Amino acid sequence: MNSKRYKYLILAALCMVGFISMFCQYQMQPMANEIKSTMSLTDSQYSALFTAPMAPAIFISLICGIIVDKFGGRWPMFLSLVLGTLGLWGRVFATSYGTLYLCIFVVGFAATFGNSSNAKMFGGWFSPAESSVCIGIYMAFGALATAAATATTPHMPSLKAAYIVSAVIITFVTVFWFLFYRDRRAVGRQEEASAGIGAEKKEGLFATIKVVLRQKDILLAGFADMLLYGGLQSLSVFLGIILMEKGMSQSQAGATSAFVAVGMFVGNLMVPWIVGKSGKMRRTLCCFGAAGGILTVLVAFIPNGMLLKVVLLCGGLLIGGCVPVLMSVPLRLKSIGVQRTGTAGGLIATFQLLGAVVIPTYVISRIAAGNYTLFVILCGCFSIAGAALIGFLSRSMEVGKV
Repeated sequence: MNSKRYKYLILAALCMVGFISMFCQYQMQPMANEIKSTMSLTDSQYSALFTAPMAPAIFISLICGIIVDKFGGRWPMFLSLVLGTLGLWGRVFATSYGTLYLCIFVVGFAATFGNSSNAKMFGGWFSPAESSVCIGIYMAFGALATAAATATTPHMPSLKAAYIVSAVIITFVTVFWFLFYRDRRAVGRQEEASAGIGAEKKEGLFATIKVVLRQKDILLAGFADMLLYGGLQSLSVFLGIILMEKGMSQSQAGATSAFVAVGMFVGNLMVPWIVGKSGKMRRTLCCFGAAGGILTVLVAFIPNGMLLKVVLLCGGLLIGGCVPVLMSVPLRLKSIGVQRTGTAGGLIATFQLLGAVVIPTYVISRIAAGNYTLFVILCGCFSIAGAALIGFLSRSMEVGKV
Protein backbone atom coordinates (compact mmCIF):
# COMPACT_ATOMS: atom_id res chain seq x y z
CA MET A 1 0.00 0.00 0.00
CA ASN A 2 1.42 3.39 -1.02
CA SER A 3 1.22 5.48 2.15
CA LYS A 4 2.04 8.69 0.26
CA ARG A 5 -1.19 8.29 -1.69
CA TYR A 6 -3.21 6.56 1.01
CA LYS A 7 -2.93 9.56 3.31
CA TYR A 8 -5.32 11.45 1.04
CA LEU A 9 -7.98 8.81 1.72
CA ILE A 10 -7.41 9.54 5.41
CA LEU A 11 -7.93 13.24 4.71
CA ALA A 12 -11.11 12.47 2.73
CA ALA A 13 -12.52 10.25 5.50
CA LEU A 14 -11.98 12.87 8.20
CA CYS A 15 -13.36 15.66 6.00
CA MET A 16 -16.54 13.64 5.47
CA VAL A 17 -16.94 13.33 9.24
CA GLY A 18 -16.47 17.09 9.58
CA PHE A 19 -19.02 17.72 6.84
CA ILE A 20 -21.88 15.62 8.19
CA SER A 21 -21.28 16.77 11.77
CA MET A 22 -22.00 20.36 10.76
CA PHE A 23 -24.54 19.69 8.00
CA CYS A 24 -27.03 17.89 10.24
CA GLN A 25 -26.77 20.64 12.85
CA TYR A 26 -27.07 23.67 10.58
CA GLN A 27 -30.12 22.30 8.82
CA MET A 28 -31.97 23.57 11.89
CA GLN A 29 -30.81 27.19 11.59
CA PRO A 30 -33.01 28.37 8.68
CA MET A 31 -35.92 26.33 10.09
CA ALA A 32 -35.57 27.82 13.58
CA ASN A 33 -38.97 29.50 13.68
CA GLU A 34 -40.73 26.36 12.43
CA ILE A 35 -38.98 24.20 15.03
CA LYS A 36 -39.72 26.69 17.81
CA SER A 37 -43.40 27.08 16.91
CA THR A 38 -43.98 23.35 16.34
CA MET A 39 -42.56 22.40 19.74
CA SER A 40 -43.31 25.69 21.58
CA LEU A 41 -39.66 26.31 22.45
CA THR A 42 -38.05 29.34 24.09
CA ASP A 43 -34.87 30.88 22.69
CA SER A 44 -32.79 29.05 25.31
CA GLN A 45 -34.45 25.71 24.51
CA TYR A 46 -33.87 26.17 20.79
CA SER A 47 -30.25 27.13 21.45
CA ALA A 48 -29.81 24.00 23.59
CA LEU A 49 -31.30 21.89 20.78
CA PHE A 50 -29.10 23.53 18.15
CA THR A 51 -25.94 23.03 20.19
CA ALA A 52 -26.83 19.47 21.27
CA PRO A 53 -24.22 17.87 18.94
CA MET A 54 -21.57 19.95 20.69
CA ALA A 55 -22.63 19.03 24.22
CA PRO A 56 -20.72 15.70 24.41
CA ALA A 57 -17.50 17.52 23.58
CA ILE A 58 -17.67 19.50 26.82
CA PHE A 59 -17.38 16.32 28.85
CA ILE A 60 -15.45 13.85 26.70
CA SER A 61 -13.13 15.75 24.31
CA LEU A 62 -10.17 15.14 26.59
CA ILE A 63 -11.20 11.51 27.06
CA CYS A 64 -11.55 11.07 23.29
CA GLY A 65 -8.06 12.47 22.78
CA ILE A 66 -6.66 10.06 25.37
CA ILE A 67 -8.48 7.11 23.75
CA VAL A 68 -7.08 7.96 20.31
CA ASP A 69 -3.59 8.43 21.79
CA LYS A 70 -3.77 4.95 23.32
CA PHE A 71 -5.80 2.92 20.82
CA GLY A 72 -5.88 4.81 17.53
CA GLY A 73 -8.82 6.48 15.82
CA ARG A 74 -10.32 3.87 13.52
CA TRP A 75 -12.60 1.89 15.81
CA PRO A 76 -13.61 4.64 18.28
CA MET A 77 -14.68 6.85 15.37
CA PHE A 78 -16.47 3.99 13.61
CA LEU A 79 -18.51 3.14 16.70
CA SER A 80 -19.41 6.79 17.23
CA LEU A 81 -20.47 7.08 13.57
CA VAL A 82 -22.73 4.05 13.98
CA LEU A 83 -24.29 5.74 17.01
CA GLY A 84 -24.68 8.97 15.02
CA THR A 85 -26.32 7.08 12.16
CA LEU A 86 -28.90 5.66 14.54
CA GLY A 87 -29.44 9.14 15.96
CA LEU A 88 -30.04 10.86 12.62
CA TRP A 89 -32.43 8.18 11.44
CA GLY A 90 -34.19 8.50 14.80
CA ARG A 91 -34.45 12.28 14.28
CA VAL A 92 -36.60 11.65 11.22
CA PHE A 93 -39.29 10.13 13.43
CA ALA A 94 -38.84 12.18 16.64
CA THR A 95 -42.03 13.90 17.81
CA SER A 96 -41.02 15.41 21.17
CA TYR A 97 -38.35 17.85 22.30
CA GLY A 98 -36.65 15.29 24.54
CA THR A 99 -36.46 12.63 21.83
CA LEU A 100 -35.24 15.12 19.24
CA TYR A 101 -32.56 16.41 21.63
CA LEU A 102 -31.31 12.88 22.34
CA CYS A 103 -31.15 11.97 18.64
CA ILE A 104 -29.11 15.09 17.86
CA PHE A 105 -26.99 14.72 20.99
CA VAL A 106 -25.60 11.29 20.02
CA VAL A 107 -24.31 12.66 16.70
CA GLY A 108 -21.93 14.72 18.80
CA PHE A 109 -19.76 11.73 19.68
CA ALA A 110 -18.43 11.40 16.12
CA ALA A 111 -17.97 15.17 15.93
CA THR A 112 -16.09 15.12 19.23
CA PHE A 113 -13.65 12.43 18.10
CA GLY A 114 -13.07 14.35 14.87
CA ASN A 115 -12.58 17.76 16.48
CA SER A 116 -10.47 16.61 19.41
CA SER A 117 -8.24 14.13 17.60
CA ASN A 118 -7.87 15.33 14.02
CA ALA A 119 -4.41 16.74 14.81
CA LYS A 120 -3.38 13.30 16.12
CA MET A 121 -4.86 11.46 13.12
CA PHE A 122 -3.36 13.85 10.58
CA GLY A 123 -0.06 13.96 12.47
CA GLY A 124 0.47 10.25 11.89
CA TRP A 125 0.28 10.68 8.12
CA PHE A 126 1.40 14.25 7.42
CA SER A 127 4.24 16.52 8.53
CA PRO A 128 3.41 19.22 11.15
CA ALA A 129 3.20 21.91 8.46
CA GLU A 130 0.98 19.72 6.28
CA SER A 131 -1.14 18.76 9.29
CA SER A 132 -1.94 22.41 10.02
CA VAL A 133 -3.20 22.80 6.45
CA CYS A 134 -5.14 19.51 6.75
CA ILE A 135 -6.86 20.76 9.90
CA GLY A 136 -7.84 23.86 7.94
CA ILE A 137 -9.25 21.69 5.13
CA TYR A 138 -11.12 19.57 7.69
CA MET A 139 -12.71 22.66 9.21
CA ALA A 140 -13.36 24.10 5.74
CA PHE A 141 -15.54 21.09 5.00
CA GLY A 142 -17.47 21.88 8.16
CA ALA A 143 -17.95 25.44 6.92
CA LEU A 144 -18.95 24.12 3.49
CA ALA A 145 -21.54 21.93 5.20
CA THR A 146 -22.85 24.94 7.10
CA ALA A 147 -23.27 26.92 3.88
CA ALA A 148 -24.87 23.97 2.09
CA ALA A 149 -27.29 23.30 4.95
CA THR A 150 -28.42 26.90 5.45
CA ALA A 151 -28.79 27.52 1.71
CA THR A 152 -30.58 24.29 0.71
CA THR A 153 -32.76 23.35 3.69
CA PRO A 154 -35.38 26.12 3.18
CA HIS A 155 -36.01 24.76 -0.33
CA MET A 156 -36.63 21.17 0.77
CA PRO A 157 -40.23 19.90 0.79
CA SER A 158 -40.35 19.54 4.57
CA LEU A 159 -38.23 19.43 7.70
CA LYS A 160 -38.58 15.64 7.69
CA ALA A 161 -37.19 15.48 4.15
CA ALA A 162 -34.19 17.53 5.28
CA TYR A 163 -33.61 15.13 8.16
CA ILE A 164 -33.68 12.15 5.76
CA VAL A 165 -30.94 13.76 3.63
CA SER A 166 -28.66 13.96 6.69
CA ALA A 167 -29.41 10.36 7.64
CA VAL A 168 -28.47 9.11 4.17
CA ILE A 169 -25.21 11.11 4.16
CA ILE A 170 -24.03 9.84 7.55
CA THR A 171 -24.81 6.26 6.51
CA PHE A 172 -22.48 6.69 3.51
CA VAL A 173 -19.78 8.31 5.67
CA THR A 174 -19.91 5.44 8.17
CA VAL A 175 -19.42 2.85 5.42
CA PHE A 176 -16.58 4.87 3.84
CA TRP A 177 -14.80 5.18 7.19
CA PHE A 178 -15.04 1.45 7.85
CA LEU A 179 -13.71 0.54 4.41
CA PHE A 180 -10.86 3.03 4.04
CA TYR A 181 -9.66 4.59 7.30
CA ARG A 182 -6.55 3.04 8.82
CA ASP A 183 -4.43 4.23 11.71
CA ARG A 184 -0.86 5.07 10.84
CA ARG A 185 0.49 2.36 13.12
CA ALA A 186 -1.55 -0.20 11.15
CA VAL A 187 -0.22 0.86 7.74
CA GLY A 188 3.41 1.15 6.71
CA ARG A 189 4.97 0.03 10.00
CA GLN A 190 8.38 -0.50 8.42
CA GLU A 191 8.28 3.05 7.10
CA GLU A 192 7.38 4.31 10.57
CA ALA A 193 10.22 2.40 12.18
CA SER A 194 12.78 3.84 9.78
CA ALA A 195 11.42 7.35 10.42
CA GLY A 196 11.45 6.87 14.18
CA ILE A 197 7.69 7.27 14.51
CA GLY A 198 6.25 5.45 17.48
CA ALA A 199 9.65 5.14 19.12
CA GLU A 200 8.64 7.36 22.01
CA LYS A 201 8.53 5.75 25.41
CA LYS A 202 5.05 4.90 26.63
CA GLU A 203 3.84 6.86 29.63
CA GLY A 204 0.90 6.60 31.98
CA LEU A 205 -2.43 8.38 31.58
CA PHE A 206 -1.98 10.81 34.46
CA ALA A 207 1.59 11.59 33.43
CA THR A 208 0.34 12.53 29.96
CA ILE A 209 -2.42 14.78 31.34
CA LYS A 210 0.03 16.39 33.77
CA VAL A 211 2.44 17.30 30.98
CA VAL A 212 -0.36 18.75 28.83
CA LEU A 213 -1.88 20.82 31.65
CA ARG A 214 1.51 22.36 32.41
CA GLN A 215 1.74 23.85 28.92
CA LYS A 216 0.77 27.53 29.11
CA ASP A 217 0.38 27.73 25.35
CA ILE A 218 -2.13 24.86 25.28
CA LEU A 219 -4.29 26.54 27.93
CA LEU A 220 -4.08 29.96 26.26
CA ALA A 221 -4.94 28.47 22.87
CA GLY A 222 -7.90 26.71 24.46
CA PHE A 223 -9.29 29.84 26.13
CA ALA A 224 -8.73 31.96 23.00
CA ASP A 225 -10.45 29.32 20.88
CA MET A 226 -13.34 29.19 23.35
CA LEU A 227 -14.00 32.94 23.13
CA LEU A 228 -13.42 33.33 19.38
CA TYR A 229 -15.47 30.31 18.36
CA GLY A 230 -18.07 30.92 21.07
CA GLY A 231 -18.74 34.42 19.75
CA LEU A 232 -18.99 33.23 16.15
CA GLN A 233 -21.14 30.24 17.06
CA SER A 234 -23.48 32.45 19.09
CA LEU A 235 -24.07 34.61 16.02
CA SER A 236 -24.63 31.53 13.86
CA VAL A 237 -27.17 30.01 16.24
CA PHE A 238 -29.54 32.98 16.05
CA LEU A 239 -28.55 34.56 12.74
CA GLY A 240 -31.59 33.21 10.90
CA ILE A 241 -33.93 34.68 13.53
CA ILE A 242 -31.99 37.97 13.65
CA LEU A 243 -32.21 38.39 9.87
CA MET A 244 -35.93 37.64 9.86
CA GLU A 245 -36.33 40.28 12.58
CA LYS A 246 -34.67 42.63 10.09
CA GLY A 247 -37.47 41.85 7.62
CA MET A 248 -36.09 38.96 5.56
CA SER A 249 -38.14 35.92 4.58
CA GLN A 250 -37.08 32.48 5.79
CA SER A 251 -35.41 31.59 2.48
CA GLN A 252 -33.66 34.99 2.26
CA ALA A 253 -32.37 34.62 5.83
CA GLY A 254 -31.05 31.14 5.04
CA ALA A 255 -29.25 32.32 1.92
CA THR A 256 -27.75 35.34 3.72
CA SER A 257 -26.66 33.23 6.70
CA ALA A 258 -24.68 31.07 4.30
CA PHE A 259 -22.27 33.98 3.75
CA VAL A 260 -20.82 33.41 7.23
CA ALA A 261 -20.18 29.77 6.39
CA VAL A 262 -18.65 30.65 3.02
CA GLY A 263 -16.34 33.07 4.81
CA MET A 264 -15.37 30.36 7.30
CA PHE A 265 -14.67 27.97 4.42
CA VAL A 266 -12.30 30.44 2.75
CA GLY A 267 -10.73 31.41 6.08
CA ASN A 268 -10.09 27.80 7.10
CA LEU A 269 -8.09 27.32 3.91
CA MET A 270 -6.45 30.74 3.62
CA VAL A 271 -5.47 31.78 7.16
CA PRO A 272 -3.33 28.69 7.99
CA TRP A 273 -1.51 29.27 4.69
CA ILE A 274 -0.98 32.97 5.49
CA VAL A 275 0.33 32.13 8.97
CA GLY A 276 2.68 29.52 7.52
CA LYS A 277 4.05 31.93 4.93
CA SER A 278 4.38 34.94 7.23
CA GLY A 279 5.69 33.11 10.30
CA LYS A 280 3.80 35.66 12.42
CA MET A 281 1.13 33.55 14.06
CA ARG A 282 0.33 35.73 17.07
CA ARG A 283 0.22 39.04 15.23
CA THR A 284 -1.80 37.63 12.33
CA LEU A 285 -4.40 35.91 14.50
CA CYS A 286 -4.72 38.89 16.88
CA CYS A 287 -5.44 41.25 13.98
CA PHE A 288 -7.75 38.86 12.16
CA GLY A 289 -9.73 37.88 15.26
CA ALA A 290 -10.17 41.47 16.46
CA ALA A 291 -11.19 42.69 13.00
CA GLY A 292 -13.69 39.83 12.74
CA GLY A 293 -15.15 40.75 16.13
CA ILE A 294 -15.58 44.38 15.08
CA LEU A 295 -17.33 43.30 11.88
CA THR A 296 -19.64 41.11 13.96
CA VAL A 297 -20.65 44.13 16.05
CA LEU A 298 -21.41 46.07 12.86
CA VAL A 299 -23.93 43.39 11.81
CA ALA A 300 -26.31 44.82 14.43
CA PHE A 301 -26.40 48.21 12.70
CA ILE A 302 -26.08 47.50 8.96
CA PRO A 303 -29.38 47.31 7.03
CA ASN A 304 -30.26 44.43 4.71
CA GLY A 305 -28.37 44.44 1.45
CA MET A 306 -25.07 43.56 -0.17
CA LEU A 307 -22.99 45.36 2.47
CA LEU A 308 -24.46 43.13 5.19
CA LYS A 309 -23.55 40.04 3.17
CA VAL A 310 -19.97 41.28 2.68
CA VAL A 311 -19.60 41.98 6.41
CA LEU A 312 -20.91 38.51 7.31
CA LEU A 313 -18.57 36.93 4.75
CA CYS A 314 -15.50 38.80 6.02
CA GLY A 315 -16.37 38.22 9.68
CA GLY A 316 -16.69 34.48 9.12
CA LEU A 317 -13.42 34.44 7.16
CA LEU A 318 -11.37 36.32 9.77
CA ILE A 319 -12.67 34.59 12.91
CA GLY A 320 -13.19 31.15 11.40
CA GLY A 321 -9.69 31.13 9.93
CA CYS A 322 -8.11 31.54 13.37
CA VAL A 323 -9.61 28.31 14.72
CA PRO A 324 -7.61 25.67 12.75
CA VAL A 325 -4.35 27.47 13.56
CA LEU A 326 -5.17 27.38 17.28
CA MET A 327 -6.10 23.70 16.99
CA SER A 328 -2.66 22.99 15.50
CA VAL A 329 -0.78 24.49 18.47
CA PRO A 330 0.04 21.02 19.96
CA LEU A 331 1.92 20.15 16.76
CA ARG A 332 4.16 23.19 17.31
CA LEU A 333 5.27 22.09 20.77
CA LYS A 334 8.17 19.66 21.11
CA SER A 335 7.20 19.02 24.73
CA ILE A 336 3.85 17.58 23.57
CA GLY A 337 5.19 15.22 20.91
CA VAL A 338 3.28 12.71 18.79
CA GLN A 339 2.41 10.63 21.84
CA ARG A 340 0.42 13.42 23.55
CA THR A 341 -1.05 15.27 20.55
CA GLY A 342 -4.48 13.67 20.90
CA THR A 343 -4.72 14.56 24.59
CA ALA A 344 -3.61 18.16 23.99
CA GLY A 345 -5.98 18.50 21.05
CA GLY A 346 -8.77 17.09 23.19
CA LEU A 347 -8.16 19.74 25.84
CA ILE A 348 -8.29 22.58 23.29
CA ALA A 349 -11.43 21.07 21.74
CA THR A 350 -13.01 20.94 25.21
CA PHE A 351 -12.53 24.68 25.60
CA GLN A 352 -13.75 25.33 22.05
CA LEU A 353 -16.96 23.38 22.41
CA LEU A 354 -17.51 24.70 25.92
CA GLY A 355 -17.61 28.16 24.38
CA ALA A 356 -19.83 27.02 21.51
CA VAL A 357 -22.45 25.57 23.88
CA VAL A 358 -22.26 27.67 27.05
CA ILE A 359 -21.70 31.15 25.58
CA PRO A 360 -24.77 31.29 23.28
CA THR A 361 -27.12 29.25 25.47
CA TYR A 362 -26.31 30.29 29.02
CA VAL A 363 -24.49 33.62 28.69
CA ILE A 364 -25.36 35.81 25.69
CA SER A 365 -28.98 34.73 25.16
CA ARG A 366 -29.77 35.31 28.84
CA ILE A 367 -28.00 38.66 29.06
CA ALA A 368 -29.60 39.90 25.82
CA ALA A 369 -33.04 38.54 26.84
CA GLY A 370 -34.54 38.86 23.36
CA ASN A 371 -32.71 42.10 22.46
CA TYR A 372 -31.03 40.93 19.26
CA THR A 373 -29.01 44.14 18.80
CA LEU A 374 -27.35 43.59 22.17
CA PHE A 375 -27.00 39.90 21.32
CA VAL A 376 -24.94 40.62 18.19
CA ILE A 377 -22.77 43.19 19.99
CA LEU A 378 -21.94 40.66 22.72
CA CYS A 379 -21.01 38.07 20.07
CA GLY A 380 -18.44 40.46 18.65
CA CYS A 381 -17.08 41.35 22.09
CA PHE A 382 -16.39 37.71 22.93
CA SER A 383 -14.46 37.25 19.69
CA ILE A 384 -12.41 40.40 20.34
CA ALA A 385 -11.54 39.11 23.83
CA GLY A 386 -10.38 35.81 22.32
CA ALA A 387 -8.17 37.64 19.84
CA ALA A 388 -6.55 39.58 22.69
CA LEU A 389 -5.61 36.34 24.49
CA ILE A 390 -3.66 35.12 21.45
CA GLY A 391 -1.15 37.90 22.06
CA PHE A 392 0.00 36.12 25.24
CA LEU A 393 1.16 32.97 23.43
CA SER A 394 4.92 32.32 23.52
CA ARG A 395 7.01 34.26 21.02
CA SER A 396 8.67 31.03 19.92
CA MET A 397 5.31 29.89 18.51
CA GLU A 398 5.94 32.31 15.64
CA VAL A 399 8.70 30.28 14.07
CA GLY A 400 7.39 26.74 14.44
CA LYS A 401 8.02 24.22 17.18
CA VAL A 402 9.01 25.33 20.65
